[in-house]
Amino acid sequence: MTYLTAVYGDDADDALFSALLRLAEASGFSYAASDARGRLYRRAGAADVFFSETRGPCALSCGADILILKRSARTMPRGRFGYIILSDECAPYIGKHADAGTVITCGINQKSSVSVSSNAEAGVLMFIQRRIVSLSGETLEPQELCVPTREGTHGYDAMAAVICCLILGGEYEKIKNIRI
Repeated sequence: MTYLTAVYGDDADDALFSALLRLAEASGFSYAASDARGRLYRRAGAADVFFSETRGPCALSCGADILILKRSARTMPRGRFGYIILSDECAPYIGKHADAGTVITCGINQKSSVSVSSNAEAGVLMFIQRRIVSLSGETLEPQELCVPTREGTHGYDAMAAVICCLILGGEYEKIKNIRI
């Protein structure tokens, strides 16, 4: 089965999309991807995952298995989404347009599904604060994960990329040393 993962936001920052592709490769997923500039990427055979980065809200009217809102998103595309991953900053914008099975918030708020425990030069220490069920039905239990980051990587981008990878069935052991 091929899963559709959409990254939506109004800006040209592609750090989150790039992080997703690095983690997908480390996880061993075969994938196809299209970024907001129309560039195509492909890794190995038939795709397990299709990643799409878009800036236009109507481009996602068909929905997606996972929707990740960039920090800059101030609108919510219409459609049916299995999961919506968003920053605490974007939470007010999802409104009644969200038709999602699971909404996962990432931020520094203690009510977030995933929060930053610590943010250092070497990486982000993130804490999954509640159970999250992956697309394959496996349960991600509350736990703390260390995510190595590149200079300038925003904590939200790291958290969203890791959570997306885990929801898709990636294993933390395979991605824990990938600098995103």
